[in-house]
Amino acid sequence: MSREFIPFAQERVMSKWENVVDYNLGDSGVFPITPEELIDDPKFIEELLSTGLHHPQAAPIVITRYGAAINSTEFGMRLIREHSVEVVPGDHFGMDGYLRFSFGLPENYLREGLNRISKLIDALR
Repeated sequence: MSREFIPFAQERVMSKWENVVDYNLGDSGVFPITPEELIDDPKFIEELLSTGLHHPQAAPIVITRYGAAINSTEFGMRLIREHSVEVVPGDHFGMDGYLRFSFGLPENYLREGLNRISKLIDALR
């Protein structure tokens, strides 16, 4: 089932829930770090910061089918309400039955979020 494209629908859903859930696996679910956490050389950090930093145009994301008979937005809302996990529903991209989430997260955080997704899938089968 294809849904009508609604501009910024994904952004509205994500901005509403991204700071409420325990596990934000959506595109905004990243853990920013400081240059000092990456680099030990203070002079290089100073040079780097003086060049200006920009947001990347790509992110570590995956799109996967979840295999349960439920609309992806409904699935995503149940994840938020019942398991405190946020993902991006595939029907936001005309891909109902799929979820999009970031895998550029700390391993233990990602594993717990995926375990919670698995619990909902099991409950729906």
